Amino acid sequence: MAKKIITANYRNRNSAYKWLIHDEGQSPEEARACKRVTAKNVKFQRSDDYEAGFVCNVVAVADEAEGHDFEVTHNEQGSALRFNGAYFEDHKGNAIHALEDLTLNDDGTIYGHV
Repeated sequence: MAKKIITANYRNRNSAYKWLIHDEGQSPEEARACKRVTAKNVKFQRSDDYEAGFVCNVVAVADEAEGHDFEVTHNEQGSALRFNGAYFEDHKGNAIHALEDLTLNDDGTIYGHV
C-alpha cells in the first residue's frame, strides 16, 4: 500500500479545503483537496521542488491516511449548465433535455454529464 503525502492547501490558502493529499509516487498535481485528514505513523520531511515552488517546505508522509470531505472539482461534476428560464443549456447555448447525472451546488452553480 502506498504511503500518503499530506500538505496544507498551497494551491488556495483561502479555501475551506485546507489540506491536500495524494499517494506517494503520484504527482503533487494529482493531490485532492479536503477539509480533514486522519493519519497514522507520520513522519515529516522536506518537500520536493514542486511543493517548494508554492512555499511549502515540509510535507507529512504517512503509512496510512484518509481524507474526508473532499472538494468536488468541476471536471468531476461534468459540464457547467445554466437555466435560461425555459430549459437548461451548456456554455455554448445548446439545449440540454437529459443528463446522466446532475449536481446542484450550494453556490447556485449547476453541472451535469450529458
